[in-house]
Amino acid sequence: MKFSLSLAAIAATSVSAHTIFQRLSVNGADQGQLVGVRAPDSDYPVQDVNSGDIACNTGLHNPISSAVVSIPAGAKVGSWWQHILGGPQGSNDPDNPIAKSHHGPLQAYLTKVSKKR
Repeated sequence: MKFSLSLAAIAATSVSAHTIFQRLSVNGADQGQLVGVRAPDSDYPVQDVNSGDIACNTGLHNPISSAVVSIPAGAKVGSWWQHILGGPQGSNDPDNPIAKSHHGPLQAYLTKVSKKR
């Protein structure tokens, strides 16, 4: 057991993934660039896991979308990730969607929100 925990700790310290979640689809329907998504202006990760920024991020791109995307129970949700907002920087952008030096696990938070009427 101690070996497994040590190995996990070593693996966790070597992860360097970072990218920006900036589009989502619901049952194959693209919702649009930054629609219903709170995206930061850069792909630098929040490193302090005790910070409230771990859930809501920091340096959010303005304007922040006020759209609420409805996702019915059982729907398939897809996501688009890019290393910077707007996609590749040229036709041969080697860092798109994720730079070779940034590979590793990624995550995005989805949360229930009230619809504005």
